[in-house]
Amino acid sequence: MYHYVTQLKTRRKEFEGEAREDTKFKYLDLLIKYIKITYITITTRLTSNLKNDEIIFDLLPFLFQPNKIIYTTILDAQQPACFRYKFDKETITDNGIRYFYMIYRYLNFNGVFSEALTTLRISIF
Repeated sequence: MYHYVTQLKTRRKEFEGEAREDTKFKYLDLLIKYIKITYITITTRLTSNLKNDEIIFDLLPFLFQPNKIIYTTILDAQQPACFRYKFDKETITDNGIRYFYMIYRYLNFNGVFSEALTTLRISIF
């Protein structure tokens, strides 16, 4: 829900000319208010970290929005890359190591274009 509050607010503004007393607007306003209140500390922490070009492990899930494009460099090949972020989850290995697990897709070319899935694990830092 955190990632979609901006879209919800934009959609709400599109309906600004319609009656404010309509039930659907009341529920939409209530949902937006709930998300903003629930995630106020996350928003504050994330904004502060990003202003300083920093990020902490606990904020990683709030940094990436599902289905958004991520531009990066593949470290081994020193080549630019473009991935479409799919989803993430925080997991713990059998050894007790906590990490952030990301799944994303990209176009692969081996003579023919195809979509490939790949994963990335970021250890706690």
